[in-house]
Amino acid sequence: SSVKIRAHSVCVLCVCARALPCGGDSCRFVDQRVLLVHTKVPRSTKALVAGVRDLYNQQRVATEAKLDEMDQIAHEAEKIYSEYALVLENGSDDAEQHAVFDAKVKELVTRNQTLLEDIGVSHPTLKQICDIATSHSLAAKLTGAGGGGCAVVFIPSSTTKQIIEAITQELSVPFKVWDTRLGGRGVAIDDISE
Repeated sequence: SSVKIRAHSVCVLCVCARALPCGGDSCRFVDQRVLLVHTKVPRSTKALVAGVRDLYNQQRVATEAKLDEMDQIAHEAEKIYSEYALVLENGSDDAEQHAVFDAKVKELVTRNQTLLEDIGVSHPTLKQICDIATSHSLAAKLTGAGGGGCAVVFIPSSTTKQIIEAITQELSVPFKVWDTRLGGRGVAIDDISE
């Protein structure tokens, strides 16, 4: 017999790109700066999914509780990004509002990563990246299926250039690092007429 594991929204990142439902030019985005860090560790999504399935079969109640909490984190993240998009749209330059948003994102990212570790989809290199981020008062989490691959380090708007340079340098020794942003419109076709 096969066990069906319901899909959960486990990635806080998924809500960064578009903070509010939109159509056309009415989209609201939060420009989130991140460091994308490649661990250079190959992984097998199939093996990781099988591991979570085994954990689920052995510890159903505990695993389901963790997956439910990840889902709650994704919904919480969507809510705070939506609220923050409105703050930005209204032109607020309130440092306290920015600090509250940054603290909430850091908390959610950290909680999500802990849960991902608990269900066995992290890797020592991902943990190393998270520890380095924490040492610079930042938060990081794995992306995708985990087990290697990439992690993202969230960079609050108040982060100094010196901190960004220091963490980038520290991460660049063993890993590949890209300084990038999330939250743009991406690729769009405005007119396909001939």
